Amino acid sequence: MPTVDDARSGRKIKRARRAPAASEGSAAATTQLQVRTAEQIAAEQTVERLAVRIWVALVAQKILGDMSTMLDALIDSHLFTDSDEEADEGWLDDRHKREKEILDGAIAEALDAYPDIAAIADIPDSSDASIAGDIKQLKG
Repeated sequence: MPTVDDARSGRKIKRARRAPAASEGSAAATTQLQVRTAEQIAAEQTVERLAVRIWVALVAQKILGDMSTMLDALIDSHLFTDSDEEADEGWLDDRHKREKEILDGAIAEALDAYPDIAAIADIPDSSDASIAGDIKQLKG
């Protein structure tokens, strides 16, 4: 490494050589970044929002179905007539655990079935009016 005398202090200073810039040299392969327009960004965000809305609606349908089953079992059970508070507290803990399992299971199933926007876009048309329009718009 070349050194330069520092005239003021009598020290030698090491100078590092400057590395050639990426644009220098014959083998410099540069990739140009393309600037996205506001319309392109808005279109991408719209697709992402639609996909998330559809995904959330599918998860909500699964959760509501499972919760409905759980509540039907509650109605059919004798817990409404039971006056034992300790049993009620135990049932409440079990119900909270079951609700968490339902939520976790529905989210995991939806992530497995629809891991990305392309998978969501491949969903067949739904008879559910709340998401049918979103699915058509996502496909179009």
